[in-house]
Amino acid sequence: MSKTRKHRRKQQYGRSMSGNLLPYEIIVAATAGDADAVNIVLKHFEDYITKLSTRTGYDSAGRYYSFVDEDMRRRLETKLILTIPEFDLDYRK
Repeated sequence: MSKTRKHRRKQQYGRSMSGNLLPYEIIVAATAGDADAVNIVLKHFEDYITKLSTRTGYDSAGRYYSFVDEDMRRRLETKLILTIPEFDLDYRK
């Protein structure tokens, strides 16, 4: 998404995108299938998905190192994308 599109989306919803919570309007737009809103949701959870998909390996000298399992990261992103339309917006149940 270009910088001008991000800026317009921020103006459209009138809130900063840097907070801890996603704006309700973004969630509603994402559940309706808005691709830009889905990308904002993915970006919001990017660090968490990376943390969940980080693995530890060992080299031939026995030293451990961390790496991101790209297959796991893509699976988590796909699962999030598939789950967004099923999100229940009626919190009063």
